Amino acid sequence: LLTDYASRHNLPMAELLERADIRPETYSSNNDRVPFSKFAHLCEMTAEALNDPCFGLKLGQSIRVGHLGSHGFALMSCSNARELMQQSARYSAITIDAAHSEFEQSGKEYIRYWRSNLPEGAKLGRLQNELNQANTITLIRWLTNREDLNPNWVSFQHAKPDDTQAYEALFRCPIHFNAADTAIGFNPEYLNLPLPHADTRGCPKFCVTGLPSDTVAS
Repeated sequence: LLTDYASRHNLPMAELLERADIRPETYSSNNDRVPFSKFAHLCEMTAEALNDPCFGLKLGQSIRVGHLGSHGFALMSCSNARELMQQSARYSAITIDAAHSEFEQSGKEYIRYWRSNLPEGAKLGRLQNELNQANTITLIRWLTNREDLNPNWVSFQHAKPDDTQAYEALFRCPIHFNAADTAIGFNPEYLNLPLPHADTRGCPKFCVTGLPSDTVAS
């Protein structure tokens, strides 16, 4: 996802990878994983190179299911949004295990929380939280073929930026900053939406073991 985006913006990706201490052989392997600290550093350097304070949101909107590898196959096996929610919580560690999704019902809505797995509960940071929130809403809209689908609200733990136009254009709902959690609230009726792009012939069962809690898939 990151290297595709950087290439489209003519950034020197090889140089950025070297500065982030990510070896070419690691990046070229489908089975290796990159420590989250290095991935986060690479994202920050890319944002700086582009001079884009909303880089996380824009990078997240460029997500495609293929960027998620085996996790993406799991999502494509779902027939409706309820299964999508369950598979996302189950398999997201294949893509990133520095954080995890939690879903819970609260009154007349469901809430999806994005919570850190980093040591001592360290925060993921603004860029990473924006990236994940943008990933989530972009994939949901694509998988349901409902570009008009909007959450009830979105919350972020970081302070409100001076310019919120990029947030408003993407989420199209109330946005809360300085919140206790990074989360999305949505209508429970959305869980019954079918996924027109689904391949319900099934996907392999995946197992991830022995991975530290601060790595992301390469």
